[in-house]
Amino acid sequence: MAADLLDPPAGWLGAFDLVFESYTVQVLQGAARAAAIANCGALVAPGGELLVLARAREDADEPGAMPWPLTRAEMEAFATGDFQVVHLEAVHDHEEPPVRRWTATLRRRVVESAA
Repeated sequence: MAADLLDPPAGWLGAFDLVFESYTVQVLQGAARAAAIANCGALVAPGGELLVLARAREDADEPGAMPWPLTRAEMEAFATGDFQVVHLEAVHDHEEPPVRRWTATLRRRVVESAA
C-alpha cells in the first residue's frame, strides 16, 4: 500500500495499530512538514503505536542541507492530541562520523466514550 502522506485516504485515518515513520518528514519543510507530522499520528488506531526515526538537531543548530534534521520540539509535535510519549531519545549511530538520531515511540490513548 502506498499513499500521499500529505493527503492520506480517509479510510486510512485511525486504521493502523502500528505506523513507522522513518526519514520521510525530514525531507520536508514548512507547512508540508507540519502536515506530515500531524498526518502520521492521524493514521494510528486508538491503542496503537507510532514509531519515529529521524536525524536529530538542537533548536539552536543550523538546519543544514537536506535531509533537514528534526528538533526535539518537532519530535514532540508527533505527540499531540491523545498521544503519549512512551520513549523519546537522541542517540548516536555507528556511522563515521557518528550521526545523531531521534528514536521515539508514541502510543495513542483509547478514549472512552461517554455512553
